[in-house]
Amino acid sequence: MRYVVKSPSEPAELTRRRALSPALGGTYAALEKPPMIDALMRDQGYLCGFCMRRVELFERDARGNLRLDAHGNPQRRVTASNQPPWKIAHWEPQNPTSTSSDRSLDWTNMIGACRGGDDLKGGHGPPRTCDTLQGNRALRVNPYDRRTVAQVKGRSARPGASPKHGEVGIAGYELYSEDAVIHDDLRLRLGLNAGYLPDNRRGAIEGFRTLLRDRCPRHATLSATAKHALVRALYDEWKWEDQAKTRLRPFCGAVEMLYGL
Repeated sequence: MRYVVKSPSEPAELTRRRALSPALGGTYAALEKPPMIDALMRDQGYLCGFCMRRVELFERDARGNLRLDAHGNPQRRVTASNQPPWKIAHWEPQNPTSTSSDRSLDWTNMIGACRGGDDLKGGHGPPRTCDTLQGNRALRVNPYDRRTVAQVKGRSARPGASPKHGEVGIAGYELYSEDAVIHDDLRLRLGLNAGYLPDNRRGAIEGFRTLLRDRCPRHATLSATAKHALVRALYDEWKWEDQAKTRLRPFCGAVEMLYGL
């Protein structure tokens, strides 16, 4: 998970829909979802706001170019179960309790997420994660809240450890927090240490370390300040898979945690 700056201007569809009464379509169910996810994913670098895996909205050819439909518009992707490859998560759950208001049409309450394994057939494959695992449970951690993201830390998972509560027992880079509620958000309500996620975060870290070794040989003598500046400059270049299209590299936030960027 990484801190994300949300665009202050919400999509026009959301403003229009919220101005309507429920009887005339002013509900989340009636909301046209694609404009919402397009805006959220632009802000998030086309990564899931929770696990940081790639969320690909459109079909692409072998060269990475967008495929167009019969009308010349980008062709939207669907999964094997004919679902879009994304979900709109709500930090404060859509089903309000007696002590909360309905924020289902609140732009600041929306997070772009992957499907989290909910489109798997027969229950086979990666475990449920992210919004799919969260369901209607409240969260404290929020990728759009710098204070809570600052409390998310990373560490090497112990090889051969016994898995429990959906965590993995393989070497990787797992998330934790000294805040007990956020720690349980990461482990139990979002499943961010489940399946291949720790290994993918470790892979991103190793990829950046390779670049760092190439640009900063071990025999080079740098002050701590100079080294941090170099790491920051290299990371700001490396984190983009395609900067022009605002596409971040999957799991890049693990590097931010490791190096305190």
